[in-house]
Amino acid sequence: PANNRLSNLRLVNHALNSKNLKLKKNNTTGSCGIRQRPSGRWAAHMQVDGKHITIGTFDTKNEAIAARA
Repeated sequence: PANNRLSNLRLVNHALNSKNLKLKKNNTTGSCGIRQRPSGRWAAHMQVDGKHITIGTFDTKNEAIAARA
């Protein structure tokens, strides 16, 4: 991040560059695209080409992570 010479930079669009982001500080699950629903079940989702895709709900967090992967 400290070496921003033109020879080290690459031309990409915003969507491709967003795939390189780290998890945010307020992420409580430790995994991207996983959340716990009020019912206690775990939901997995992702966004592809601007469209939100729900993968499903699962009994355990590990099942949701595996489905998201």
